[in-house]
Amino acid sequence: LNTPTEKAIQSTATTGFVTFNVVKDGETIKESKKIAFVKHNRPIDTKRVDKYIYIITQNKYEEAYPIIVAEAEKILEKEYTVIDINGKTIDKTTATDYYVILDGQHRGTAFAKLAAAGEEVEIPNVYIRNKENIGEYLTDINEAFQVGSDAVKAANEGKTGMMITLNRNGEDPYQCGTS
Repeated sequence: LNTPTEKAIQSTATTGFVTFNVVKDGETIKESKKIAFVKHNRPIDTKRVDKYIYIITQNKYEEAYPIIVAEAEKILEKEYTVIDINGKTIDKTTATDYYVILDGQHRGTAFAKLAAAGEEVEIPNVYIRNKENIGEYLTDINEAFQVGSDAVKAANEGKTGMMITLNRNGEDPYQCGTS
């Protein structure tokens, strides 16, 4: 384990504070917070995290891609379960220490693993979105990601002249697939 990339890939993501460069009113403010997620958001794919670690350590991370967060205390007020980066439930007593990543979990996890490996990192281009309906917002993000992924897969398979569609597969709990 010689390189920062190798160290980060082997590390467990830090549950400590990391620096978020939050864009507010056109200015960037550095804020130190811990990373959290809404429980039951799509699972973290370690291969994607490892790819982001490589991209970040090679200074090829595109800062134009925003990471969307919400304040943990506002998510808890709406009675969602919030978990830290390693899956431990967060309660209202420590919620002010956390930003909940709504979009950008893989990138956020990559930055957290780099921090755990001893790298000085700052998460760039962060926007706060305290949405009224977090579940609906996450569903929209995850469905858009699935449609895009399936479209790229179809194109790579040489399929043309088609459109990826969303299919509702269940109501309780809500489930959606593509075709």
